[in-house]
Amino acid sequence: MHEIKMNRKKDKGFESPRPFKLTHQVVCINNINFQRKSVIGYVELTIFPTVVNLNRIKLNSKQCRIYRVRVNDLEAPFIYNDPTLEVCHHESKQRNLNYFSSAYTAAVSAVDPDAGHGELVIKVPSELWKQGDEMNVLKVYIEFSLDQPKGGLHFVVPDVEGSMAERGAHVFSFGYQNSTRFWFPCVDSYSELCTWKLEFTVDASMVAVSCGDLVETVYTHDMRKKTFHYVLPIPTAAPNISLSVGPFEILVDPYMHEVTHFCLPQLLPLLKHSMSYLHEIFEFYEEILTCRYPYSCFKTVFVDEAYVQVSSYASMSIFSTNLLHSAMIIDQTPLTRRCLAQALAQQFFGCFISRMSWADEWVLKGISGYIYGLYLKKTFGVNQYRHWIKEELDKMVEYELKMGGVLLHPTFGGGKDKDNPTPHLHFSIKHPHTLSWKYYKMFQCKAHLVMRLIENRISMEFMLQVFNKLLSLASTASSQKYQSHMWSQMLVSTHSFLKSISNVSGKDIGPLIKQWVDQSAVVKFFGSFAFNRKRNVLELEIRQDYTSSGTQKYVGPIKVTVQELDGSFNHTLQIEENSLKHDIPCHSKSRRNKKKKIPLMNGEEVDMDLSAMDADSPLLWIRIDPDMSILRKVEFEQADFMWQYQLRYERDVVAQEESILALEKFPTPASRLALTDILEQDQCFYKVRQGACFCLAKIANSMMSTWTGPPAMKSLFTRMFCCKSCPNIVKTNNFISFQSYFLQKTMPVAMAQLRDIQNLCPKDVLNFILDLIKYNDNRKNKFSDNYYRAELIDALTNSLTPAISISNEVRTVDNLNGDVRLILEEITRFLNMEKLLPSYRNTITVSCLRAIRMLQKNGHIPSDPSLFKSYAEYGHFVDVRVAALEAVVDYTRVDRSSLELQWLLNMVQNDPAHYIRHKILSMLGKNPPFTKAAESPLCNEALVDQLWKLMNSGLASQTPIWNWCDIHSGLASQTPTWRWCDIHSGLASQTPIWNWCDIHSGLASQTPIWNWCDIHSGLASQTPIWNWCDIHSGLASQTPIWNWCDIHSGLASQTPIWRWCDIHSGLASQTPIWNWCDIHSGLASQTPIWNWCDIHSGLASQTPIWNWCDIHSGLASQTPIWNWCDIHSGLASQTPIWNWCDIHSGLASQTPIWNWCDIHSGLASQTPIWNWCDIHAGLASQTPIWSWCDIHAGLASQTPIWSWCDIHSGLASQTPIWNWCDIHSGLASQTPTWNWCDIHSGLASQTPIWNWCDIHSGLASQTPIWNWCDIHSGLASQTPIWSWCDIHSGLASQTPIWRWCDIHSGLASQTPIWRWCDIHSGLASQTPTWNWCDIHSGLASQTPTWRWCDIHSGLASQNPHLALV
Repeated sequence: MHEIKMNRKKDKGFESPRPFKLTHQVVCINNINFQRKSVIGYVELTIFPTVVNLNRIKLNSKQCRIYRVRVNDLEAPFIYNDPTLEVCHHESKQRNLNYFSSAYTAAVSAVDPDAGHGELVIKVPSELWKQGDEMNVLKVYIEFSLDQPKGGLHFVVPDVEGSMAERGAHVFSFGYQNSTRFWFPCVDSYSELCTWKLEFTVDASMVAVSCGDLVETVYTHDMRKKTFHYVLPIPTAAPNISLSVGPFEILVDPYMHEVTHFCLPQLLPLLKHSMSYLHEIFEFYEEILTCRYPYSCFKTVFVDEAYVQVSSYASMSIFSTNLLHSAMIIDQTPLTRRCLAQALAQQFFGCFISRMSWADEWVLKGISGYIYGLYLKKTFGVNQYRHWIKEELDKMVEYELKMGGVLLHPTFGGGKDKDNPTPHLHFSIKHPHTLSWKYYKMFQCKAHLVMRLIENRISMEFMLQVFNKLLSLASTASSQKYQSHMWSQMLVSTHSFLKSISNVSGKDIGPLIKQWVDQSAVVKFFGSFAFNRKRNVLELEIRQDYTSSGTQKYVGPIKVTVQELDGSFNHTLQIEENSLKHDIPCHSKSRRNKKKKIPLMNGEEVDMDLSAMDADSPLLWIRIDPDMSILRKVEFEQADFMWQYQLRYERDVVAQEESILALEKFPTPASRLALTDILEQDQCFYKVRQGACFCLAKIANSMMSTWTGPPAMKSLFTRMFCCKSCPNIVKTNNFISFQSYFLQKTMPVAMAQLRDIQNLCPKDVLNFILDLIKYNDNRKNKFSDNYYRAELIDALTNSLTPAISISNEVRTVDNLNGDVRLILEEITRFLNMEKLLPSYRNTITVSCLRAIRMLQKNGHIPSDPSLFKSYAEYGHFVDVRVAALEAVVDYTRVDRSSLELQWLLNMVQNDPAHYIRHKILSMLGKNPPFTKAAESPLCNEALVDQLWKLMNSGLASQTPIWNWCDIHSGLASQTPTWRWCDIHSGLASQTPIWNWCDIHSGLASQTPIWNWCDIHSGLASQTPIWNWCDIHSGLASQTPIWNWCDIHSGLASQTPIWRWCDIHSGLASQTPIWNWCDIHSGLASQTPIWNWCDIHSGLASQTPIWNWCDIHSGLASQTPIWNWCDIHSGLASQTPIWNWCDIHSGLASQTPIWNWCDIHSGLASQTPIWNWCDIHAGLASQTPIWSWCDIHAGLASQTPIWSWCDIHSGLASQTPIWNWCDIHSGLASQTPTWNWCDIHSGLASQTPIWNWCDIHSGLASQTPIWNWCDIHSGLASQTPIWSWCDIHSGLASQTPIWRWCDIHSGLASQTPIWRWCDIHSGLASQTPTWNWCDIHSGLASQTPTWRWCDIHSGLASQNPHLALV
């Protein structure tokens, strides 16, 4: 009953239901284990007793294991009880929703923090009781752990190889309403504010992001872990505290340095683009609220498998990573901006300003929704804003009429009816945790619409002044560090909000609040009219339906707009108790013969063809409540010509959309003409034109027998988007005009709904759509066409009609109808292409899955759920999973399959992504497998048992299953690879970028390969260099191997480019540093220039530069530099291929990057991975590719191509991929080790080991082993073995050869890893530093650093460090 008292004592300000005041809380999490999905930590709460002899402290904690509790260093006994773990006890015989609902409401109420209750009851030691007299402070210390949480924290751990950081493992807090108790003990109420100190210890490779200011980051002694210390000095409620830990990439906002963005590895380019306009949203809100952003910093974190698109917490927001997009994507951009605007609005109202009780939730949701709407109006325009308001109103009205009313301000107490103000709902609205999820969505929708009604009543200026006043009071209160009683000013209640409105505006809005806030339901109007010519009066009749579910009676003013010949006139009518008819005098006489322009509402004057209108009436059209200032549904009757005039000449998008809806009932040539005119009007709002497309299709189908000319919209589409010379070929895509783009997307989908006399899609329409797909060309378009292609597939789906079935005929692909076969072939081709080159958000896969289900439903192909079940598995992108699950749910209903229903329910219980679990249940609700009305074998007692258990326990530990939050989930364990840089930026299929080692999505999970060199076309110019091979921000210590070319992020900023083979900064200054393949211009004249592997004893001096491995003696002198491995004589000149080490400063922008050695434009899909330079023996002879170091002195013609490392002529075909430097273990023992590319067919047995390219036939026997490319004839005899690049000073003699990059498993632990080209600083002084392939006898000291493969003889000496690419 505390809650009831609290609501009744509004005028006295906020009274806490607790016998203490919380002032400060410390949260310390000192261990996060990703393998076990567990957390260990402690909390410390500082509380002031407000009663004498405080002996019990009630706190909230769910699913945490409590180890010990101390109060002021004294051990304290405690009791833990969570009644929601089992709602209805097993022995109960009643099984109905009413019984469950009352039991669940009772369980939630028993631990409700707003009523001072909690799951954890701590007994204060008696020694401290008397301190209550002195009101001394108590410090409550609680140690806890959390193991495999079902709510509160979500762990995402991709099932791939590598350390947790390399796998992209991360964890983040989430929850619906006040759910912080799920991950640490607290007072989980929005009304209990305190200051915070937050500490999180994580692996050195991870980043912890939390609320408040990051004060410091402290490493442990062994440098394996670090602790992030955050402080939040602004009093904040526990539900607004959050945490996110992962190997995040960090971006400081270039426009606002106090704003920081975090994303998962490889997504930084998308993050930069998606966040580039956030500062504009800040500026807008600060300007309209005339108030600074309340926190000192703001953090955005993008995570995978997020529950909802946006979750707002104090000074940070957690977003779904699926909101990120590149500049090529059109459709996602407005959605992402809207999510950012929502999140920021909630920072002001929701996080900074909190609520007193659940009954006041509508104020915060309403204000944040209202100011978000203002941002929408400013950014996207008035048309988009009004369209959004109409959309929200229609959605809310539809819900209330179907389900019953939505009550914004529920008050409890005072009779049985009052305790359950919404008897039509199964679940109580007393608590946020007992609400239906759908109801809560409509609640938020209604809240911001009511705020708009208040604005209409008091003006926007006063409205913004009220918001400013609330923020100013809260800001003053938040700075009172030692006067915690002041903090209640940071809480808003319905009463204080209405009081502010009254004080600022001086207006009484009581009736409005009573109508829309204290009462539920909407108004339903029916309107009709007659024109009285004698009196020149419009007789308007407005009736109400207030007896149906979800409706209420409206009494008050209503605005009616009448467009007459002399102009547009507004009339305000008073709706009284019984009044129905209203007389409205007309301003103009009927004078249709006089030519005169007609003035519109916006002041514009237009010529109209008045021949269609009634000769006796001056009325053109009538609108009831045009400003949507009542929450209502209006059904108005007027003549078809009036709707047509309204569509053509009314400039308000809401009026145009209403007239399009009405014209569906008037299939006449005049309606057709009006709709066609709208489609051709470029200045008309694009959503109106999209609606006109579908309306036109419906009218055309109704006029089937009288329709003349080509099918609806076909000639229009041809004129707008096709070539003039060849009308069936669509122009090259150019989406620079978004209006045209949206129309181009929509028209084919609408056209596909056309039907002929046989109820089939007309043949020419289907062929037209197939031609659009066939001739679609996106090569010159700067935007992706993935959404457009997906819509074309949707058009094919719309064209399908039920198959004509012949009795007992078995449906197979062979006896398909010809048109359907074409459709199926297109869908299959798209689906296969998606596997090779996925579209952004897999939009095309989603459309294909829907199309296949439609083919099944229409009886063209056998109905089979197995394809959908495979796409619905955890591991596919969330949109694909949802589309596949929709198909399975539909199949379950149509085929009454108990097997599939069971499969779905198993998924509800076990799927790792909670969003998917919630989504399946909501889909089963929308498309139920059976209903009460019809008998079904699926409806049985076993199912009742299963559902009852599901509701009572397990899933209910977070919130009941119908309340699981909405989210977007991520990549699955069987598509383990977060592809190294494959971020589906929406590359069109004609953008020929093949990942160097692209690992297609169908690879088995045991091949966890990170794409080696995926180079994305959209890298931001301000990130000039992406390290060639994955720049990990902090590899986990348990991964002792550093990536091949890993260049760590801690490098000093003044050394912008680190070479490919990392030349460590500790080298002595007298050893300037020679590059890997340096071919310096200052070499002594007797060694003019020798290649990296060039071992040609008599090269002519006129060929000054030889390629890296080029052993072609007759290269033309005008081609001084050949690609690294590319010796393709017949490449087309328009495909400039840039080498791996190409040092051309002006790469052509249209050929962004060709992979390192991949020059195969049409690789067969069955060979998904090409080795590093593996040139398979079956390549056609016209592909003259010589292996990387192939030294073909006289190889037999039957082995035309030797792979780079493949020197084994008889390898079994089942080993399709050879490791980069793999020296296979199955070689015959008499050939103990063949070097890297040794191609010597008959080496003498007494020379057991030859170096990589050693072709020195007469080497002295006392130098048994020569280095990889060592051509130093005068090496000292005391250095018998030089490793490949390894100059290890004390290697044991029994390890004669170190492989190229081999990290031997038996190396002593103190030498854990020799880097690939590591030139260790402790080398003996007589061998200062020899490079990997250094062949320099006396290089000049003035050339301190040359690039990796620089073969340019005249580089300027002032450019010592040049970029790799």
